[in-house]
Amino acid sequence: MKISQEDQSRLNELIEVCKKTQGEYLEAHHGSGSWATTYSNEFIRAAAEMYIIFDRSGSYWPISNLSSALQEAGVRSCRGSRMGIDRTEYLFKTHLKRKIEQIEKGYR
Repeated sequence: MKISQEDQSRLNELIEVCKKTQGEYLEAHHGSGSWATTYSNEFIRAAAEMYIIFDRSGSYWPISNLSSALQEAGVRSCRGSRMGIDRTEYLFKTHLKRKIEQIEKGYR
């Protein structure tokens, strides 16, 4: 995998977004005390862009790269767990896959 200096700078920016927006997020239609925590839109967008960078850089398993980057930065899941491969795969299947498709089609 070969990551350009420009992409590495962008990854650093995206990690900061993930750090800033990590943790519990309740959608507006859920009341306080709800167990329905999820990831913020900003977190999902940043993680999706990170996945795209890893994928376009020739990674054999971008989910693993994303998981490693989030863990190294100390970023936690929406319920405060370590962003291991299992949590990152779940994030990908439930949130990132659709966002990646939107980004690649030019939608924001």
